[in-house]
Amino acid sequence: MFRFCFLTLAVLLNAALPFQAEPLRLFNRSYDYSLEIYGSFNAPPDLAEIYQENAKFELYIKPSVTLFRLSEKSVFAAYATLVLLKDSDGFEYNNKYTFALGSEIRFRPNDAVKLSFGGKWKMEQEFSTGVMRSAFVWTADASVYKTWQPRWLSRREGSELVLSGWANFRHPGSLHLSERNNGQLQAFGKLAVAVPYRTTDLKVVPFVSLLAKADQKGRDFNNRLEPALGLELKIPLKRDGSIEIGAKTAYQNRFASRTSSTGGTVYVKWYKRF
Repeated sequence: MFRFCFLTLAVLLNAALPFQAEPLRLFNRSYDYSLEIYGSFNAPPDLAEIYQENAKFELYIKPSVTLFRLSEKSVFAAYATLVLLKDSDGFEYNNKYTFALGSEIRFRPNDAVKLSFGGKWKMEQEFSTGVMRSAFVWTADASVYKTWQPRWLSRREGSELVLSGWANFRHPGSLHLSERNNGQLQAFGKLAVAVPYRTTDLKVVPFVSLLAKADQKGRDFNNRLEPALGLELKIPLKRDGSIEIGAKTAYQNRFASRTSSTGGTVYVKWYKRF
């Protein structure tokens, strides 16, 4: 299964590498558009006991187009997403595909911060059951990416301190009927030191991170804090993208049920924008 997933990813990236987005002309107007391909492989995907012998593959494909420029720092955009989820234990919610069409206002107050607000029509189908669901979902997203070169890193040329993170709110957070009136908030922050490996473009990245989740109904799996400490190797891709291979040890506090877990995870993440 996972061999097929990685083969699919390799084909997509190889097919898209020569691609470079040019403004789209339609009805005597130019429209900026982009294509993003990203995802991850995690083993295990979660620290809860039932996932310890599990591995999960996620693949996201997101084309988007800018329809109108609202101001110097904001635009109105339309997008689509196609998502493939597979895991080795066959959980229904981790083995499905989803498709969505949406629109949003994107605001960029500075070079480090991006904000967006909108909504999308989303459908999903589970592979094992064949069950199909659909609903309209309200969305709000934020992301940050900022780098510094403090004095204590200046001795190593190319080294930098990196702050990255994201947050999103979805209502509903899931398309399952029991979750239709449940909103979900997620946030992730990461502080890392990126150090070049010898004279290559590769970077060795030790980091600390924090993942937080909360929902309106107090679900155990949606209400937790997870601090982590890890190390990864970052492989840059041409123009805009990277592959990250890493491992981390984390502590998961499920504050809704007052339970916790600790453990390690290995992962591969990728992101490419055209």
